[in-house]
Amino acid sequence: MNDKWISVVIPVFNADDYLQECLDSIIHQTIGLKKIQVIIVDDASTDKSLQRIMEYEQQYPEDILVVPLKKNNGQANARNIGMEYISAPYFAFLDADDWMEPDGYEKLIRMAIRYQCDIVQCSSISHLGKARPMFQKTVSEPVFYKVHNIEERRRFIRWWNSPGTSGVSIYRTEWIKENNI
Repeated sequence: MNDKWISVVIPVFNADDYLQECLDSIIHQTIGLKKIQVIIVDDASTDKSLQRIMEYEQQYPEDILVVPLKKNNGQANARNIGMEYISAPYFAFLDADDWMEPDGYEKLIRMAIRYQCDIVQCSSISHLGKARPMFQKTVSEPVFYKVHNIEERRRFIRWWNSPGTSGVSIYRTEWIKENNI
C-alpha cells in the first residue's frame, strides 16, 4: 500500500549549486519524507548535478527516485517524464533552484483535502540576486472556485491567473490524469 501523500517532480539541468538547498527543503518537510515521493529527472546535466542527486537517492532509496536522461530535451519534457512515475494522490513540481518552506506541502495538502480541491496554490518569495527577498503575494485571502462540469472547467482554465511559478501549486493526480492535462 502506498502511504505517500504527495509526489514532487524536480527537473534538473546543471543545477548543482542549488540542489542541496532544494532537496534538503523536501527532506525536512513537517509531514516527513516518508509521506513524500521525490522524483528527480536529470535532463542530461553536464555539471555535477547527476552525481549529487544520485547521492541523495542512495541515502533515501525508499523516497527518492532519480531518472537520468541521455539527451537534454528541456524542462517541460523532464516534467512530463517525471509525471509517469507519480504514485501519490497529489503532486507538485519544484524547480531545482527553488525550495519549499518546511510546512509548505503539509499546508497545501490539508487545504486540498479539506476543500476537495483539484489545485491548491500559495504565494512565493523571489530572491533577486543578492538583494533582499521580494515577497510576491498572489492573493490576500483564500479564494475558492468551484466548477461543476467540463465546459466550466475549460472556461476556468482559460481564465485562471496562475502565479506563473510551478513550485507554488499542488495538483490532484487523478484529476490531471482523468482530464489529460
